[in-house]
Amino acid sequence: MASTELKQWLTQMAWAGRCSIKARYVRYKNNHQRLPAKRLKGIDSIAPSKLLKKKVIVNKDVSSISIPALQGLILQDIQSQNIIFEFCKPSHRVFLSKKSPQIADQVKLQKPLENELKFRSLFQNVVRDTYGSEVFPDFELIGDQVSRRAFFANTLQLAAIQKNGERRNISALWPSLDLSMGCRGIALSKTPQSENLSKVIHPITLQELPVFFAFDSQCTTGALSLFPSMVKEHAKYFERDLFTETVFPTRRCTAHEMATMLSIASNLQKGTPAKMSDYLTVSDLSTKASNSLIHTPRTVSQLLGALDKGSFRKTAPEGQRGKMCSTDILRGSVISNKVTDVGIKEEYCKISILYSIFRNSRRMAIRFQEVKAAEDANEFLAWDKAILEKLSELNGLAEPQSSDDMVVLKYKFDSFMKALNSYNCTIVAEARAYYADSSKPPSVRQKTMMRVLSYVVSENRWLPHIYPNLYDEINRGIPESLPTIEDIGFSGANKGQELFALCEILLGFEDTAIESTRREESKLKNIDERTQLNDFKLVVLTSNENFVPHEELLRATTKLPFQMVKDTQEVTRVSFSECIAKTSCAGDTIVYLYKTKRTSGARSKIDAILSDALHSTKSIEKMSI
Repeated sequence: MASTELKQWLTQMAWAGRCSIKARYVRYKNNHQRLPAKRLKGIDSIAPSKLLKKKVIVNKDVSSISIPALQGLILQDIQSQNIIFEFCKPSHRVFLSKKSPQIADQVKLQKPLENELKFRSLFQNVVRDTYGSEVFPDFELIGDQVSRRAFFANTLQLAAIQKNGERRNISALWPSLDLSMGCRGIALSKTPQSENLSKVIHPITLQELPVFFAFDSQCTTGALSLFPSMVKEHAKYFERDLFTETVFPTRRCTAHEMATMLSIASNLQKGTPAKMSDYLTVSDLSTKASNSLIHTPRTVSQLLGALDKGSFRKTAPEGQRGKMCSTDILRGSVISNKVTDVGIKEEYCKISILYSIFRNSRRMAIRFQEVKAAEDANEFLAWDKAILEKLSELNGLAEPQSSDDMVVLKYKFDSFMKALNSYNCTIVAEARAYYADSSKPPSVRQKTMMRVLSYVVSENRWLPHIYPNLYDEINRGIPESLPTIEDIGFSGANKGQELFALCEILLGFEDTAIESTRREESKLKNIDERTQLNDFKLVVLTSNENFVPHEELLRATTKLPFQMVKDTQEVTRVSFSECIAKTSCAGDTIVYLYKTKRTSGARSKIDAILSDALHSTKSIEKMSI
């Protein structure tokens, strides 16, 4: 059963579909597969020297990146511009290789990323298509604002000895448990408390490990375990007499030693971030939270699997549903923190709405390519100002600083999408209202519609961050010669907002009527939906001067019979109907949904006639046989 929010987006998508042409070439699902390759071809042509390199060290490979970690990477992708992501494998894998470090390093540099095209199209910025060299510029954090602890993925409580002989526990960053035998010392940030420590006890060998003070700001979270035979940069702590520690061979823990480490697992926090503002690590450690749900992907590999099946279910067959999923949809679901089947269905509705609006604006822009001056199209109505005000509010939002901020931003973007859909349908209804009177909108008004719609679609600040592949298509499709919209002021925009709210109520009641016709177990199945909808009627009771002049526009927004009145005595053709829904809008407006009542006697008579007709038909068939 679909969620309430999914139903709302399905209704919004149906509404947008009625306001666009029916040809397949304007549908998102028939076009999205070509968009990523086209965008990547464009950004790959940028000279690497013009981009700032960002190294991201993964614990295994990019396909094993956890979903929470991917959220953090997308957050950095939103925050940073003109960068190139270079994914690297941790250096300890090179040193543990049977090959020489130089050979292993060379092989690794030549290896392409897993699912390279799909993975790279998840990001707005450039992603290098092969693995890069591993570098630990900071032993703890990789990146600038949003970083990931990679090699040191765990936090362990260790016994420490103070200079006065007393013991106390300290918290230290620690790598995978099976590498524990490689620890040769502890680096501490210099504080009054740490200066009193002299030795730290190794959890397996119980040997006393030397304590060092970290260089610069390499250790900012208390303590860092040192593995000089695995991490090159750790060797500088072990000079002169301790130099042998840097080349002393290490091995992985035995089963008994692993059991010892697991026995203190209560002090082990897998994936614990270095700071409260950070997120889970880029590692192949199992993650909790929503990723424990059934049919929810845990890694990038499982996430990208939905591109073939349109679902995260392992048993879902590959086929047409795969056309309903794209990397933009997956990116949107990750940003929304709804990485589920319902989440990708909602994103499909949202991006389909946006694509149909883009095609509508493009069609209008092509029709009016001769627009030369801004004064040629300056007839702004209330709904024009309303959507421009919404865009201004959205573009004015602050850049997200955390995953929570990113989710809030996506929620506000989705709210804007509903308003944009209302605006698109309003101007289509406006044109239909003109054509109903055997006329057409004035040329200046049509140019204004095109100008506003194209501007709102192309100048959305957050669109390239949320749907980068679709934005690239929009950026190519909207003519650059269109005049920009200067500060027109938003006086009267509230009237447009009220009109949008009323349109959404009419849409919701229409959806209620459609669901009611589908639920009825009537035998009149040969009657089309349009005829069945004639059993319903929308009545708007209002004296609002904002709504009354736009009666024909509101009538054109719905498929149901519509009437606007100032008094209930003016309502007609509801004598045999009952009110099945009612709501208020703008304080002084009430919307009613009526449905014709059918008596049980009349229904029984109809059923009897149909039954007799069916019986007669079967009798004739038997006689013919």
